[in-house]
Parts: sequence; structure tokens; C-alpha cells
Amino acid sequence: MTESSSHQQASTDNKSTRVVVHGSFELHPQSPLPHLDSPGVKAYAATDMRGGNRAVFALICRRDLRPRIDTVPALRRMPNMLMMKPIDAAVVFWPPESGRRLAMVFDIPAGKRVMPEADVPIKPWREEEIITRLLQPMAPVLRDLAERNICHRSIRADNIFYNDANESQILLGECVSNPPALYQSVIYETVANGMAMPEGRGNGRPADDIYALGVLIVTLLGGLTPCADMSDEDIIRSKIKKGSYGTLAGDLRPSLPMVEVLRGLLCDDPAERWKSNDIFMWLSGRHLSPKQAAFPPKAARPLVFYGKEYLTAPSLSYDMGLNWTAAIELIESGQLESWVRRSLGNEELAEQLRMTTMSAAAYGSPEQLNDRLLSRVLMILDPEAPLRYKNISARVEGLPLLLGIKFQDEGFRANYIEIIENKLPNHYMEAQLKVRPDYLSLRKLFESVILFLSKDSHGFGVERMLYEFCPGWPCQSPLLVQEYTADFEDLIQSLERLAQGDVSDKVPIDRHISAFCATAHPELVSREVSALNHADSPASHVLAMLRLLAEVQEIASAPNAPNLSGWFRQLLSPVVETFHNRETRELVNRRLDALVEGGNLSLLVANVDNIQERLQDTTGFAAARTAFGNLAREVAWLMGGGMTNQKYVRRSAQQSASVVSSILAGTALVILTAYYAF
Repeated sequence: MTESSSHQQASTDNKSTRVVVHGSFELHPQSPLPHLDSPGVKAYAATDMRGGNRAVFALICRRDLRPRIDTVPALRRMPNMLMMKPIDAAVVFWPPESGRRLAMVFDIPAGKRVMPEADVPIKPWREEEIITRLLQPMAPVLRDLAERNICHRSIRADNIFYNDANESQILLGECVSNPPALYQSVIYETVANGMAMPEGRGNGRPADDIYALGVLIVTLLGGLTPCADMSDEDIIRSKIKKGSYGTLAGDLRPSLPMVEVLRGLLCDDPAERWKSNDIFMWLSGRHLSPKQAAFPPKAARPLVFYGKEYLTAPSLSYDMGLNWTAAIELIESGQLESWVRRSLGNEELAEQLRMTTMSAAAYGSPEQLNDRLLSRVLMILDPEAPLRYKNISARVEGLPLLLGIKFQDEGFRANYIEIIENKLPNHYMEAQLKVRPDYLSLRKLFESVILFLSKDSHGFGVERMLYEFCPGWPCQSPLLVQEYTADFEDLIQSLERLAQGDVSDKVPIDRHISAFCATAHPELVSREVSALNHADSPASHVLAMLRLLAEVQEIASAPNAPNLSGWFRQLLSPVVETFHNRETRELVNRRLDALVEGGNLSLLVANVDNIQERLQDTTGFAAARTAFGNLAREVAWLMGGGMTNQKYVRRSAQQSASVVSSILAGTALVILTAYYAF
């Protein structure tokens, strides 16, 4: 199932009391199922209309976010996997919100959640239960996901269900109704991911799911979420200082084999962390000796910052990122470089700090110098940490998705634009100790959007950057707040529904819609988007909008849109008035009235912008102007007394006398010739 095909078959009758997905599943808005909710997403009862006793329910996704719909086809091709997978998905009109939303249909699990609430303790699991009920079924799931390059990113105790009445088998919960890791607790995230904003963690890697499995085991062994009495910041500080195993499993007393598996899954070095094959080998009885990540070197003397003492660069870097203004003052004082050089004894790191301080002033806005410098200093102190800038903290691969999720926050957008304009993502990737293959494409992406930010016009700006960064993201136009518009067909149908109401004070294209179109098909609509920016009159602006949406309708082979055509009919008056001939204007208006019901926007364009008709009108108008000019000059001459002017009368009399004389002479000559001839 592709996303576009799901939209094509979705119900579009907003007035219908029934909500049906592809004619197969009926959803019941009046019957919520709160025990099946996902974070930020509500669950509702559903019925399989195809017969049988299949128990199903639906999750209704948020309008402002894009669920992981592109992951659904791959998941559905994975049979016999102990994981909740969507049976179907479609955009439907959802009565409780009076708008269109993406609905996903799932099978109802046979049992309850393993941990119904994250902060409510449960009966601890025994180690043999961890092996038989969790590791043995989960290892194949993680292997199959990794082989398809899919990361679950929602493995946690409150997203695990029992799959039978005897509670002998578990079922991994869904992972597609939200962007990856958006609602994942920091306790289940690695040190680096935990430092990032939940919106900026990115898709992640299979190693992140392995880590979350290790935290899940600790949770089930203890019967409660570890470090529940600690803040997120303190959890991260503890992981930096003592490592993940020491922070999360330090209070447990597991057997040596269980210590082995926990150390392997919770290893802070992703390269050394166990993979699914290592779990299989451990389950088969092979003992492994997981290598623990080395702790960062300690300084001989602590550095005092913000009232606390620091002995390692990563711990200092983390708190500097949380106290931005004080961190800038620390750099300006010169204490940081001196501490790194003398107490930490790292000449190479100190030299990097010195060179960064010098180069940060070589380009970019002077007003952003200190913020730009601090961000780059934090990259040097802890390359594995996320990119940090003011109130933003994100994995570099998570930056594109971060913009989509936080786009409506105006203050955030301003800081985000500064990150891109200062080329901080590129500096971050250069600061990494290990080169990742995906960084090459990321670098090109970040460099390309700088061009869009440099132009404040249709098809450019931060709106264009949003859709370039987040392909398939629903259009965020204020015109479409009650819609879920993810492709060209959706756009035409969304505007068609909007046109059913009062749109007398609106136009059908804004900066979001033009950027959405320019991103989806830049080579096909670039001319039309450019025409929007160069429109120098209301008529040319309306015509440019009509041309763009006509192109969109044609590209998508979208259904006819009579209401949208009627909307344009109201807007086209200035275009019709550009015809000079009154009869032509009346003819064009009659044709427009006849075409509205058909809803074909291309025919509207052909009617109001017919080249031959325009040429005839222009030629005729030019000829009329010439004739009018001649008549105007003659009238002016007459009105100025030209006929009674003495010079004119004398000249006219002379000319008349000459003519008469010539005629008389000629006549006399003819008579004399005739007389003498006979």
C-alpha cells in the first residue's frame, strides 16, 4: 500500500455519519478505547466489514505530523512477526475534529499491556521469564527490522502487550502513528539521543532499538522504570559519569549470565553494543564478553562552571549547553581553553578550541558570533553529543524532522534558520571522529536549502525548506487546518472542500501551498511558481494561481473540482477585464459560466488566456487606438478653428482656384481640339 493510493480510496463525504476505510473497516468515533491509545494519538473501536470475528481498532493520527506511513508497506510484508502492524490506512473525515485525519487500523491485542502505566510498578519478572517471554520472541523481531533498515524507536514497557490470555507471549506495540522516538522516555534513549530534544532524535539506527531492549529488561526485572525519581537531566549526567549500565542496573542483583546480556545491550559505544545475532548466540548458550565503552579522561583539577565542578569534557559540555549565556561568558574569559590545555592535558583539543575561536568570526552575522562560537565549541568538547544552539538540541540527522514537528513555533523557527545560515550542521559533521556514509547526502541537503532561505517569495523561504526537509509532510497552510494534505490529489480535493464554504475573502494559494507544490514537482511547476512572484497586477496574480493549480490537477489526474472552479470564477473578473473588446469580454464570461460545473482548471486557463484570442484583441485594440488617435487629432483641429483660419482659407482658396483653373483649361482645350478637328 502506498500513501497516495490510501488517499485515493478514502472516504470524502464530510457529511456522512459513517467513517469507512477502503470499504473494509468501519470506524466508530463515539467509541473511544483509551487503553489502546498511543502517546498523542487516540484509539477508537472499529468493525471489520468483510465478515468474520476479527477484532480491530483504529488510531487517529495528528493533522500536523506525518506518521511513518512509508514504513507501513515493509511492515506488512513481514509475516508472523510478534509486533502490531497496520492492517490498513487511509485519510478519512473524522467527525470529532470536524476535519480529515489519517486513520490506521490494527488488530486488537489478545491481552493487556505489560506495564499499563510507565510510572506504576508491576510484579518483577524472573530471569527465566525474561529469556522465554521477552528475548526469545524479540530477537527475531529486531533481526527482521534491522535487515529491512527499519528502526522501531518505541520499545518500552508500556508499549508491550501480552498476546494471549495466559500472558505467556508478548507482542511489541506499534511504531508508525508518530514520528520516530517522539514520545520515547529519555531513560530508553542512549546518552547522545537523550541529550537531543525528542523531536530531534531522528530515525535512529538498529543499535538504538537494542539499547531500548536492554532498558526494557532492567525495567521488567525491577518491576518499575529505573531512575523514576530522577530528572531527565540528572539521568543523562549519571549516564555520562557512570555509564548506562551503572546508572540503570546498578541497584539490581542479576545473575552473571544476565549481567552479560545487560552489559552487551546497554554498552554506550554503538560499535561495541550487541546486535540481534549476539542475542541469538547468547540464547544458544554461547558466552560473550561485551566490551564496555571507555570513560572520558579526567582532568587533574576541576573547572568550576555555574557553581559546579567538572572533571571531564563531556559532562562540562552537556551543562554548558543547558546554560547558554553563562557558557558564552566562560569561553570569553579564556578559562575553558586554559583548563583543557593545563588540567585536562589535551593540547590537540586546546588547539582546536583556539582555531575555532578564530575562524568563527571569519564569516556569518556579527550579532550571532557568540552563539555560533559556543555551538562549535560544544561540538569539539563532545563530538558524540547532539548539535546544540540556544534552545535547540538535535542529532544532525534529526534536524530535518525537527523542523516539521516544531514548525509552528515562531521563536524556534528563528533559531533554526540561524543554525542553517551559520552552516552549523556541516561543522558538526566535520567534527565527528567517525565518518558516516549518510553524511554526504545530508551535507548536500543542508547546503541546498540555504538558497531557499535567501529568497523571500513564493516557492522559497522557510516554507520551502520545511517540505524539502520532510518529503510527504502534510501541507501546513492555514487554509487547510481541517485537512490532511500530503500529495497533489489531496491538495485539489482539499481546496475543493474549502471552496464549498465562504471563500470571498481568500485566495487558493499561499506561501505554504506554493512551496508544497514546488517541492513535489520542481521541474513541472517552476514556471508557474515563478509567475506568482513576477505578477505585477491582480489579474496576472490570479492567472498565475490558476495556471499552477491547473498544472497540479493535471499532474495528479485529480478529479474535477467544480467548487474550486467557482472560486476561481469569482477571482477571474480582473483577468476578463484585461480584454479590450466588450463583446469579447461578454463571450469569455459566458464561456466561464459554462465551464465552472465541469471543474477542469485547464479549460478555465484556455478560456481566459487563449493566445489567438488575445492576439486578435490586442491587434484590434491597437488598430482602434490608431483610428481613435487620428479622429482625436482631427476633432482637436476643428475645435481649434482650423476651418476658419485665414491662412487655411487663403491656402484652400488658392488650391481650389488652381484646381478649377486646371479643369477649365483642360475643358477649353478639349472643346477647341474637337472644333478644329471637325
